[in-house]
Amino acid sequence: MQDFHFVERTIGASPADQLLILLHGYGAHENDLIDIANALPGSFKVLSLRAPLALPWGGYAWYPIYPSGSGFTSDTGAAIEALENLESAIPKWCHDKEIELGRITLLGFSQGSILSQALIFRKPEWFETVIGLSGYLNKELLPETTPEAIRSCRIYLTHGTQDEVIPVEWARQSSKAYESMKIAHSYREYPIGHGIHPQGLQDLANWMELGGKAPH
Repeated sequence: MQDFHFVERTIGASPADQLLILLHGYGAHENDLIDIANALPGSFKVLSLRAPLALPWGGYAWYPIYPSGSGFTSDTGAAIEALENLESAIPKWCHDKEIELGRITLLGFSQGSILSQALIFRKPEWFETVIGLSGYLNKELLPETTPEAIRSCRIYLTHGTQDEVIPVEWARQSSKAYESMKIAHSYREYPIGHGIHPQGLQDLANWMELGGKAPH
C-alpha cells in the first residue's frame, strides 16, 4: 500500500465527526488546498494529501500526463493505481481518526478532482459529499456499471469558463453525463481560468449549509 504524506488539521466544533480529504492538482502539494477547509461549514478532521509522484520542476502529481495536440493525455494505468492506493488507505485513516466510513467529504482540484469523481463511482458508500473543482469525469477510470449507492452522495462541481488547462466543455460534458445517469449534482461556472473563484467558495459553503441543496 502506498504511504501518503499529509498535513492534518481539525476545524469546527469538537468533537469532529467527519473526515475531509483534500486532493491537490498536478504540480501542487499538500499545503495547496488546506486553507479551503476553513471556508467550509461543519466540524472536520482534515487530511490534505501529497500526491506520490515528484515532478522534476517541483510539486507533485497523482499520475503522469503527456502533451497531445492542443491538450494532454493521461496515464490511465497510473491513475487507476493511484485510485487503488487511495482505496487501500482510506479505511485505515477512518479507523485511526475514529470516523465512520460514509462520513467522508472528498474535495479535489484539477487532477485531484478527476480522482475524486472517479472514487465516488468506485466506493460510493464511503462518501457523504464529493466536491470536484476544475476537473472532469474521466470515464476510463469508472467501473463498468453505475453503482446505485452513488445516488446518495452529494456532488458539487465547479469550473472556470476561461480554463486554459482543462476546457470548460469537458466539465459541461461531465455534467451532462451525470444527468444521463440520473445522478443528482450541482454544477456551476465562474469567469476565471484554472483556479478557484472566491465567490465559488462562498457558494460551496452555502450549498453545504443547505445540506447539498441548491438555494431557491
